[in-house]
Amino acid sequence: MRHVGYRTNKYTRGLLPDGGTLVPILLASDETHVTNFSGDKMLWPVYMSIGNILSSIRNTPMMYAWIPIAFLPIGPKRVNKIPAYSVDMQEIQALQTIHDVLTHVLKPLSDEECQNGYEMVCRDGNFRLCFPKLVCWLADHMENATLYGIASNHCPTCIIPTDKLGEYSGSGYLTHSHKDYIAACDKSDASSLNANGVKNFKNTL
Repeated sequence: MRHVGYRTNKYTRGLLPDGGTLVPILLASDETHVTNFSGDKMLWPVYMSIGNILSSIRNTPMMYAWIPIAFLPIGPKRVNKIPAYSVDMQEIQALQTIHDVLTHVLKPLSDEECQNGYEMVCRDGNFRLCFPKLVCWLADHMENATLYGIASNHCPTCIIPTDKLGEYSGSGYLTHSHKDYIAACDKSDASSLNANGVKNFKNTL
């Protein structure tokens, strides 16, 4: 994969240049037990596929359309006997470490890095100017809670009260605002974060 110096900022406005090819990036992750019989050994793989592959091929295991791109760090068990190092602080630092790793892994997909596109060799042997864009992350609820840095009893999509979870709400609740949470985190505005069930760390997603 070779970077191409295409001088345009159209990608940052949601448009592609003439001849550009959108490559939807699909990610999936799940913290997984390695064995049920010898302790609590676990792995946390992150897999990647692309939306340009037919779903019938992507969903066939022997086609290997999903490839592992990273293993996220699994933090140690919390210890409540360390002076001046609370369990909550340990949790936040472990969560921040995960997202620091994700910052590094996902950096090539950032708008700043790939706004000029990448020249890639396609399956038909032709070179195309491709623009990868992260479009979805497949995960269960507890995985989403970790990835988005929210409390497990909150919705990862919208700001719905916990006592309304499971009820059809239409579009009556606002979606989570990453920019607002970054601003609140920078101001150490923990009350605003806690009100929406967001943990006080810098989320990279």
